[in-house]
Amino acid sequence: MRRSLPVVVAAALLWVAGCAAAPQRRGGAEGGLDREQIRKQVAEELHSEDMKDYIASQVRNLAAAEMLEKSLDTEDGKKALNDAVKKHLESATGREQLEEAIMRLVEKPEVRQAVQQAARNAILELMSRGAGGGQQQGGGGQQQGGGGGGGGGGSGGGGGGGGGS
Repeated sequence: MRRSLPVVVAAALLWVAGCAAAPQRRGGAEGGLDREQIRKQVAEELHSEDMKDYIASQVRNLAAAEMLEKSLDTEDGKKALNDAVKKHLESATGREQLEEAIMRLVEKPEVRQAVQQAARNAILELMSRGAGGGQQQGGGGQQQGGGGGGGGGGSGGGGGGGGGS
């Protein structure tokens, strides 16, 4: 009933606008009387308990959203939200909802493509760090360990050639 109420009010308002714009209604006293009756009916509907409840719930929702937004501007608010999200995700319901949301996201082609590209980039980065990082660490160890001998010079030359490539 509450969801259909705004539709009824909107229809009534559109009907009022249509009656006001209709050429056959403008001239006579009946047209003025009909418009006045319609205005009274719309006013009565706006003052009905259902409409008052609907308006009050909308105001409460807007106020709650505004308060939440303001509270998230504070450190305490951010911490409370973070704690609430963690607690929810630790529950069975939270995990299930998260899994469902992820499955819905992965079904979208653009998301799937972005995930695949991110995975490729991460693998390439790990491979380059593993190969490059291992050589740098190993090369540094060889230079430190064999710094006095001729082997260290050869190792250093190899490292220089790799850096130039």
